[in-house]
Amino acid sequence: MPFFSGRCDLPTLSLINTIALVLSTGAAIAAAMLSFGYWSLVVMAVIFPLIASIGNWLTAGWTPGMPRKKSGVRSMMRFGGTVTLNSLIWYVATNFDKVLLGRYWGVDALGLYGRAYQLVNIPTENINSAAGEVAFAALSRVQNDPVRLKNYFLKGYMLVLAMTVPVAIGCALFADDLISVVLGAKWQNAAPIFRLLAPTVLGFAIGNPLAWLLFSTGRVGRSTLMSLVSSPIMIISFVLALPYGPKGVAAAYSAGMMIWILPAIAWAVHGTGIAFKDILSTVKWPLVSGMAAAAVAYGVRTTFGLSASALPRLVLESGSMVIVYLGVLIFVSGQKSLYANLLRGLLGSAPAERKDLVPL
Repeated sequence: MPFFSGRCDLPTLSLINTIALVLSTGAAIAAAMLSFGYWSLVVMAVIFPLIASIGNWLTAGWTPGMPRKKSGVRSMMRFGGTVTLNSLIWYVATNFDKVLLGRYWGVDALGLYGRAYQLVNIPTENINSAAGEVAFAALSRVQNDPVRLKNYFLKGYMLVLAMTVPVAIGCALFADDLISVVLGAKWQNAAPIFRLLAPTVLGFAIGNPLAWLLFSTGRVGRSTLMSLVSSPIMIISFVLALPYGPKGVAAAYSAGMMIWILPAIAWAVHGTGIAFKDILSTVKWPLVSGMAAAAVAYGVRTTFGLSASALPRLVLESGSMVIVYLGVLIFVSGQKSLYANLLRGLLGSAPAERKDLVPL
């Protein structure tokens, strides 16, 4: 089975989430104009999942009904409860930085950090989350077929990394211009924090897909145990960096994630039929392409872009980075046919006899 089969595909899920985001944002703006104040944020937080859930129900052709006895949901509840616990642990760990900053540095520091965090987290929410929804279903179907499981996972992993690496590099290199264009000049003090948080984009791109593998093969207990181990590492790093303010906490966030990522990979893939070296091989070319693109983009920025304003400079440097990145990734790596097949699978146009080889 391909990742995109029937109606449960990435374009459909992305469309549902986009519609939910637009409508919930519109409702929040309307509420703000009607003087609802901070309740406008509550309106957005409630309407987004409501619309997304309705969209998913309509797309899947299923809606929840009244509970029935002996319906066989106990195992599902146990699985879902473990996943929820895992998410709760990780949520507390990755938001403890904001609690500390707000408590000890005040609203100004928290505002700058929070805005930078929110902006840098957009790629994670959109790329990894949308892909993960589809990946979980597809990997679950082939969990008893080690060859297909490995094939699907590694190719899906490669595609997510290929999309995320240039974003992470762009956030690090062009933080000043991105903040100026997206948030405005008054938010320039958030740019250093944004730059220091940029490695977390890459960290989530490398780490989040491991949850696809663990959840789809029923290893939710291992995932929760990993969260119980990693969460104290993150919290301790935040506490140690707190005296250095928002920049220190941002650096600690990125450093803690980078330190944890290799042990996490080794732990996650153990016993799954996917070797640690398979992950490293998958990560290699996106990272090599990203480093080459970063060097060229930085050269273009220093040579031609210093006299330009933020928007033209951002277009110039990011455009050169994307061109070099794609050139190295597709042609120099010798993986042109692989990415062509992945793209055809994404668009739903892969040949029928090859669809089982296209994970995303």
